[in-house]
Amino acid sequence: MEKKLLQYFNMPSFRPDELEQNSRATEFIQEKKNREAYDILFLMIQKYNNNDLTDRRARYISIRIGLIYVYAKMWDAAINAFAEAISYKDSVGNPFLHLRIGECAFHLGSAKDADDNLARALIMGGLSAFDGEDEALKKRVLQILQPPPDGWDSYTGQDWSATK
Repeated sequence: MEKKLLQYFNMPSFRPDELEQNSRATEFIQEKKNREAYDILFLMIQKYNNNDLTDRRARYISIRIGLIYVYAKMWDAAINAFAEAISYKDSVGNPFLHLRIGECAFHLGSAKDADDNLARALIMGGLSAFDGEDEALKKRVLQILQPPPDGWDSYTGQDWSATK
């Protein structure tokens, strides 16, 4: 999911010390030391004014914290982190965020929220948004949406570049 994050989001402008902290958090995630990664990211996000919904750094860190919760299958905490991230300016419509929120809602048994966000991920990102994901998510969204005239395989999604 870390590589996919970079596909769907531009890396914000961090100071050199923050880049180092971010890299260390990535190392901990790769080592499956989620708690240590969370501690670093939590300290980083505390530095930002969370009332500034234009701060791409805080949004990016919120997403990374959400991913740590996904790795730990802590769906309630994950959906809260992603809900915070999507509240930032120009975030609604990002296929990755809608997919993550849909995934969390799916695992929490919230069919309406899962369907809504999985549909948004497919509409915005096309089938490629579901590459490498749990097949159950893709199967669910394909059951609830009617395919476009040429089918889903030829559908590439919408322009979501402003949400990066």
